[in-house]
Amino acid sequence: MNKWKCLGMSIVFAVVLSGICLAAEPFSPTITDAVNEPWRWRNFPELNGLGLRCLIEGPNGKMWFGTDNGIHVYDGLNWMVWGEGHGLLGGPVQALCQTKDGVIYAGTERGISRFEKGKWATVFPPKGDVYWPVTNLTVGSDQSIWASTRWGALRLDGQTAWVYSSARMVDALKVIAPYVKGIAVDEQAVINKKWVSNIGALMAEAGSDDLVELVVYGVAENGPAAQAGLKVGDRVLSIDGATSDMNMVSALAGPVNSQALLTIRSQGQGEPVILNIVRAHQVPGFYPDFNVYDIFESAEATIWMGLFEGDIVHYKPNKRGKEAWRRFTQADGLSLGEEPRIGQTKEGVILTVSNTAQGGVNTFNGKKWQSMSMSLLGGSDIHSSIILGKDGTTWLGGNTLFALRKGVWSIYPRQLADGTRLPIPNHRMRLFQSSDGALWLAGLGQVAARLDYDSDRWQTFKDVIYQCQTPNGDQWFLSNSDSVVRFDGTSWVQYTASDGVIDQPLSVRTTRDGQVWVIGSQEKKAAVSWFDGKKWTQKTFPYVSWAFDRRAFLEASNGDIWLAGAVDMVAVENQVGGVVRFSNGQWDVFNSFAAPAFAYGIGESKGGTIWFVGQGVYLFDQGTWLRAAQPRALAKFWTDAICSSPDAGLWIGSRSYGVFHYDGDTWQNYT
Repeated sequence: MNKWKCLGMSIVFAVVLSGICLAAEPFSPTITDAVNEPWRWRNFPELNGLGLRCLIEGPNGKMWFGTDNGIHVYDGLNWMVWGEGHGLLGGPVQALCQTKDGVIYAGTERGISRFEKGKWATVFPPKGDVYWPVTNLTVGSDQSIWASTRWGALRLDGQTAWVYSSARMVDALKVIAPYVKGIAVDEQAVINKKWVSNIGALMAEAGSDDLVELVVYGVAENGPAAQAGLKVGDRVLSIDGATSDMNMVSALAGPVNSQALLTIRSQGQGEPVILNIVRAHQVPGFYPDFNVYDIFESAEATIWMGLFEGDIVHYKPNKRGKEAWRRFTQADGLSLGEEPRIGQTKEGVILTVSNTAQGGVNTFNGKKWQSMSMSLLGGSDIHSSIILGKDGTTWLGGNTLFALRKGVWSIYPRQLADGTRLPIPNHRMRLFQSSDGALWLAGLGQVAARLDYDSDRWQTFKDVIYQCQTPNGDQWFLSNSDSVVRFDGTSWVQYTASDGVIDQPLSVRTTRDGQVWVIGSQEKKAAVSWFDGKKWTQKTFPYVSWAFDRRAFLEASNGDIWLAGAVDMVAVENQVGGVVRFSNGQWDVFNSFAAPAFAYGIGESKGGTIWFVGQGVYLFDQGTWLRAAQPRALAKFWTDAICSSPDAGLWIGSRSYGVFHYDGDTWQNYT
């Protein structure tokens, strides 16, 4: 047996000591894509089966969800429901928006409602029973409310409602909705469409819940309906006996030369009359259509409108006449698809997509359009939402989730490579980013999911493990390339073996004065490196163990540094275990029958006694080694963890008997 082992006292060990000047290398951490981290996701089954259609963030961070029967509001804990009984106008809520003053607007198949000061009120239409189905709402830079409707683009400015539409529609609205002010768009912005009805009439829903009607808003000149006396503003009560709106629309189409019997009520006429209209093969001529499906204001205060069939119109409010209006079509390079959506990238590029598989993604740089199919990336070409995230990411949602960053598209599958499934909806997603940075995804008719995306709050750095932070704010990490990495809040640097860091770092710790210690092994021998801010110094203890345990580090109250060897010493390398202390510039190695051969952690109790946990519990008290006899669970069995501070006392975690607390006088066991 070695003589020093029998002494059972501290000795100065023969070690390898070196000081190496700083030669750090720049380091670029890889940031893990937040979308692919399952821990960030949460879904909300409370919305299942409710016909989810849209979402928005309201005052105080509450989330508002539009559904078939109203609005469901979630405050983070509880749900509240608003419906027609509370003053909300009409059925399915298709669109929501919030002004800077916290006023909520809801667009339904009937019109627009406003929620202010805890109450709902109908905003539009102010009177009458003509349906104004809204497909999107947005708040303009002048705080006016824009809505996309089948009648055209609706703008609510104070008490005035303006409708931008074709000249013929403006004339029709004077009859069926005299409460709006019509503005005829330039004729180049209008689509001239063939008459789809074989009687030559256009009708839309009107009436009440108890009395469904169709209102006539277009009649072809010299068409069958006009010849029979049907006029704009007439109310159709039944067609061939059908009285519900859907059945009347179906009944309108019939065989050529067959008769359509329409029961109508004309304006100013008390009793209904029956018109006998002979269906034609094809009604000659065209009608001007300005059915706006989406509306969007760009950063340049230009209003962009997506017409139902896919044409894109931009309107410059500060211009007049033809200069104000421009319609882009397939001839301009657009890949058209019905029900378009419009957005804008951080760089100012306009994006348009469609809710059908024919459209793809269109981009407009201010001069020309370009089109691409997202199916080339392995996703769907059905898109129903575009938003610009706070970090500059452009998000695209439909049947697939896409992200555009610095000109590169990413596609996100619902199942990761390891088989983990993410709760990404699979049906025509609506996207929204809330003020806390979370990305919300609502599948049409499905449930909502929340992604804790905010990169200002959470970031995952791949292949590095956070270790500690020095008093000056520097953060220290271990990398998977056996190096140590420092981040000072601006730049990253890496220290390797060539800088004096041990070749297998297992842990990084810091002292109260900011000195950094790296614990582990050098050439399979217990070793440590420390950094004074300018250079690294390294020291190896070849006869202690193959490494120092990564958990066994303590800066004592008197400034001493304590380390302990790792378990499973290599006997053929003459490793005998032990505990190491660095005090006043001197190294001491303790190894005797009284001292532990290894430790899983080191702590300090009141009075300066040093504690070591592992196979039982050991103490170093005023130069004397002791083994704890009480509590028996600590003395006889394995202990795995230790934590201490002047305020909290000493805490020890046992492997089988719970947690023990020592206040300097008595023990308390928590099981």
